Amino acid sequence: MVTKTFKAESTIQTLQLVQEELGADAIVISMRELPIGPSWNPWKKTSVEIVAAGADALAEPQKPQAMSKSVAAAVDDSHLSENKNVFEYINSLETLGEQNNKKIIELENERNFFKDHLENIHKSR
Repeated sequence: MVTKTFKAESTIQTLQLVQEELGADAIVISMRELPIGPSWNPWKKTSVEIVAAGADALAEPQKPQAMSKSVAAAVDDSHLSENKNVFEYINSLETLGEQNNKKIIELENERNFFKDHLENIHKSR
């Protein structure tokens, strides 16, 4: 947004300057009174400062340009490779889970074997 600063002795004069340069649809962004003359003067006059922008400053922002086909393809490919990596990771976790389940079953079988063996030893005594 491009702004412009206007100064005059009164609010009406300053607004007239804004309207002449930026048109009737101009947007006032800020307005303040400023002292005129030396600071030691107790009867200082004031001026008015207005910061304004033309009405076209609030026009719709420009739409981004469409991506080129090569950029769009690269973005799609990167998402595909990311998805592929995620699927590979999930599959590896499932494989580990299956391996752990097999190991658990083997350990339970060994435990049962030794439990039975110990029970047989106690029975034989």
